[in-house]
Amino acid sequence: MSDQITATQFADIDAMWVDAPESSTVADGEYVVRVDVCRPEMSKTMKRMLHWEFTVLSAGPSQGRALRMNHILESPQNAGWCKSDLRRVGVDVDNPAFQFGMFITESTGILINQNIKVRVANKLKDGQNNTNVYFQGKNDVRGSALASADEVSAAQSGQVAPPATGGVNPGFAGAPAVAAQAGPTNPWAK
Repeated sequence: MSDQITATQFADIDAMWVDAPESSTVADGEYVVRVDVCRPEMSKTMKRMLHWEFTVLSAGPSQGRALRMNHILESPQNAGWCKSDLRRVGVDVDNPAFQFGMFITESTGILINQNIKVRVANKLKDGQNNTNVYFQGKNDVRGSALASADEVSAAQSGQVAPPATGGVNPGFAGAPAVAAQAGPTNPWAK
């Protein structure tokens, strides 16, 4: 067997060649996306942020495309937007025992592989395209790890379930309860 590569080894590529779209931008619209990454990070300018990466699941020209967004967390308004988005995807941020720092540093992994609805809006700024991602909510409560058994049962019967009392830190429906514990120092501490 020879290690030499020949053109005939790639002849089948011509038959399956498809032109890539001109733009890698996800078009404006509403999509179902899968959460691939959700983690705390520092921006290039050393601002605290929650970094998200998604894959578009909705059928169409943008299916399979990657989307990214960051919740910058340096002002009360920024924190409010992040809190609203977390609420939209099932995190019980209104639970009195919820601690944002604990959730963001230890529990965001439970959002991975969840399907959520988003709206994409592209805007030109200084000649560059900025893609804005707006959370619309969970894709479907049935079968979602974001839903408690009571929520799934209620959704299937068309009723509204009482809010779950357990969860991560606590307040994340359907997630295992985690006792408050002294953990690593918050990587965002200034």
